[in-house]
Amino acid sequence: MDILVIIFGAFFTILSSFILAYVSMATGTGPWVAPSIVLLANLILQIFKNKISSSKRVEKIVLIQTIGSIGGIVATGIGFTLPMLYFLDQNLFFAWLKSPFKFVTFLAFTCIAAGGLGISLARIFSDKLIIKDNLKFPVSHMIDKMINSASHTKQTFKLFFGFFSTIIFCFFRDGFWRIKGFIPHTVYLFQTLLQKEFALTFYLGPTLWAVGFISGSAITLPLIVGIFSKYIILNPINNHSLHIPFTLFTPQPIETFSLAFCCGLVLADATITITKYPFLIWTSIKNSYKKVFSNCTIDKLEFKKLPIISILNLEIILMLGIAFLFFAYFEFPFLAQLFIICLTIIATYQISYMGAKIGLISFGKFATFVMLPTMMLFDLNFMQITIVCMFFNICAAASSDLLFDYKVGNLNNIKFSKIKKYQWSGLIVTALVVGSFFWIIFHNFKIGTPELFTYRAMARSLLVKTASFNFIIISIGFIFGIILKKLKINPTMVLCGILMPNSLSIGLTLGGISAFIMKNIFKKNLEDCYSFWSGIFAGESVWIFLIMLFKLLKI
Repeated sequence: MDILVIIFGAFFTILSSFILAYVSMATGTGPWVAPSIVLLANLILQIFKNKISSSKRVEKIVLIQTIGSIGGIVATGIGFTLPMLYFLDQNLFFAWLKSPFKFVTFLAFTCIAAGGLGISLARIFSDKLIIKDNLKFPVSHMIDKMINSASHTKQTFKLFFGFFSTIIFCFFRDGFWRIKGFIPHTVYLFQTLLQKEFALTFYLGPTLWAVGFISGSAITLPLIVGIFSKYIILNPINNHSLHIPFTLFTPQPIETFSLAFCCGLVLADATITITKYPFLIWTSIKNSYKKVFSNCTIDKLEFKKLPIISILNLEIILMLGIAFLFFAYFEFPFLAQLFIICLTIIATYQISYMGAKIGLISFGKFATFVMLPTMMLFDLNFMQITIVCMFFNICAAASSDLLFDYKVGNLNNIKFSKIKKYQWSGLIVTALVVGSFFWIIFHNFKIGTPELFTYRAMARSLLVKTASFNFIIISIGFIFGIILKKLKINPTMVLCGILMPNSLSIGLTLGGISAFIMKNIFKKNLEDCYSFWSGIFAGESVWIFLIMLFKLLKI
């Protein structure tokens, strides 16, 4: 293995792991880190341009990106699910954090067990998705275009400009050592009229603006709906007994009512997921075998060509064995282990297929597809439910990320076996460091605050705790969720606008609106702006990491 590639790949793995661990929990999104890695890797390799041929340079960038990107996507999968335990059982969560060694070891074991299974599944899926079906893989084509671009100078400059300008902004905001900052963390606009409802945050502000810009319309409209729903839907319904002659329920504390209402939103999204995806998954499985069985009789089938036979190799057997041992260690019944692993494989294939078709990885819906049936069939505790969701997210993250990398390798004539070898090295580095990062973050920020809101984990915990809320309120939220789905508005993102402090929602919305203006009014290509905004969210994440590190070291 190329030692230069390993060193720089490991560096980017560590960097992307922390950035996405924090950003995924603070904003509820997982911005794509691969373009930044490609630009920085190309800049680094320019130092060795006299010693490396053009083809070798391309291969090294592909492999560095392969190693570095898995850290970010695995950290995102963990960040979306791990804080669930806090909302389900705070005492258990804090008891778990008391032993840093056990906490870090647990996450390392989970990354290897789930991520290793994902890597093995990706190699199996690649023959169909990349070779036979030759799916689009828009993400991979974009990466390939960046790698083989004649010049990265302009994009690299934008990345560094965004990064260092954000570092300077954070310095003026927070200060450092004996120098005090002077930029306020939050500014309340129109305070006389709106009191503290219209808040513009500057702590996390750059990250929110960047994530909102990169995510665009996918989050802007749902967040706006969520913000206004608090005032024109939730408050009137909660206080309906003051205005109409009958009472469905007594007025609740607004936080309790909001949680119950949002539980209905999550349940609506989950119900549609459960009813929709089994059919899609069955269709995709049926289509994948159609070519094998078409125009064949049983006695004419060549069994050595069947996909089910090709997966029976040492690696997949080993990783399945480790997965069973993983669940056995946490005292899952054997039938539950078998059920979870089967659902994980099915859902991982479907999420990988969707990633290949449209370039997006939708962890939430498929985690629900795995979690809900398991909860219905087996008596699991809160810790086990959290583990199920986290295991699936990591497995799906590793599988989809490797398939993107395989496609980039395929476009550049790099063998799959080489890419997988480097992907494994990235997963191992991720397993070694990601637990420490989450432990540091949890010890410096309180979950549920504007600095670490973790709304995705909160939403999933609400789904688990459905029975503890008022059924009428849940039903109203459910109906509202169904209406939103009919209008093609994401109920879970609306939930984000309802539950998150307005300062966070407004920050994300401002980023999304700026993307809309740039695209539709100034007619700019948004892809040309992504480097600048990637530098911004990386800059604030690195700044926050350094501040936390200095606190731990008491500097």
